[in-house]
Amino acid sequence: MKKWKFILGVDVSKLTLDVHCSELNLHIKIENGTKGFALLKNGAKTTGFFYRKV
Repeated sequence: MKKWKFILGVDVSKLTLDVHCSELNLHIKIENGTKGFALLKNGAKTTGFFYRKV
């Protein structure tokens, strides 16, 4: 079974995404659109939390 290093909570609204990671004590608010998703993806690469394309 895979052990996760980080758990992300994402609150989705029409205009924004509120992303919280308690392990990193991180909370960001980003645009709910292409630019916001790109920012989230780049953040995943730099901080090392896992993401995958669906």
